Amino acid sequence: MNHLKKIVWLFLYWINGVLPKKSGKILFHSTPSFSDNSKTLWEYISETLEYETAWIVDDKKSYNKMKEAGIPVFLNNTFQGIWTIFRSKYLVTTHVAFFKVKASNQILINLWHGSPLKCMGFLDKSENKETMINLINMSKKIDFLITTSSIMKYVLISSFCIFPSKVLILGQPRNDKLFIPSTKTDLFEDILQITKANFSKVILYAPTFREGYGQRVEGEKIDVDKRNYMRLREFEFVKLEEFLRENNYLLVVKLHQNEETYYRESIKNNISSHIKFLWTNDLESNMCFLYDFLNLFDILVTDYSSIFYDYLLMDRPIIFIENDIDEYRNIRGLLFDNPHFWMPGYKVKTLQGFQNAVLECSFEDKYVENRKIINELANLYKDGQSCKRISSLFK
Repeated sequence: MNHLKKIVWLFLYWINGVLPKKSGKILFHSTPSFSDNSKTLWEYISETLEYETAWIVDDKKSYNKMKEAGIPVFLNNTFQGIWTIFRSKYLVTTHVAFFKVKASNQILINLWHGSPLKCMGFLDKSENKETMINLINMSKKIDFLITTSSIMKYVLISSFCIFPSKVLILGQPRNDKLFIPSTKTDLFEDILQITKANFSKVILYAPTFREGYGQRVEGEKIDVDKRNYMRLREFEFVKLEEFLRENNYLLVVKLHQNEETYYRESIKNNISSHIKFLWTNDLESNMCFLYDFLNLFDILVTDYSSIFYDYLLMDRPIIFIENDIDEYRNIRGLLFDNPHFWMPGYKVKTLQGFQNAVLECSFEDKYVENRKIINELANLYKDGQSCKRISSLFK
């Protein structure tokens, strides 16, 4: 079967190589569908430039939703989808896509989906041989890989074994949204069934994934039945809820999409007016993603997710939950010898530590200078013009 698949891919690659391309056609892809850097760049190009654009998606639900909205969209692995790939001059993605059929007369732009603190690609201790082979093949086919600073450029070069000249420091399109007032406040409140103005602080908890790819577990494995989605020691749901209510804080939980199924059942009977879950399905149903709302949050809580590098652009407090940092370093790996230097905010392990950090940063922000240092290292551009810079590649 594997040999047959290889023959099919080679045949498609050969056909793609001989077919002419539409010079002004850009095909977009993202994971999840219609989100992240690809969606933001598509919005910019659609509003400001005269290019023919289209999308290719992996799931029927997103396809139907986009079709209803009048967006040119095609399903992956269908005749129409493959034909659209064949006719597009530019291919844009946020993940590993297109490389099996991408021809020499096409330009593949990989926007990627974050600046890492954790190891990935060839630096990831937990990756398998098949993934490494795909990374090598992908790196050969990529024409431009987009990143945010010189340090992050070297990280991507090492992670993907890619030629340095292909890695461009232009900034992430999704971060452009942080520099303008959110236009989707009403939608945000509709999804969560809350009124933001009713709370003194709105806190976002957005961790990286730990479980979700088969049997793979990164960091400390926890008992999901205890509803400890924050992975805090000495965690008690009642105490967390009481703390939030007393201080009139709202905690919005946005788990990684690959972990959501682990917690849906264990938390569905724990409805709280001060704890709300932002599910990927709800975002996709409304054709939006987290960065449409990111600048609505007063405090970010995370672990080793790349989201904190983006949040630095707004110079707001960050809290890091790091009770399994040693396990995570041993299983997957962290990029830097001194990860605490790269985590410019409160580091907590317990529920009480988390509560103390929230109270303290609400009244006295101790990490202003630390954030400034890491922001300079991680984000060369702080102007909300990443889409404009990247669009020059199409010319």
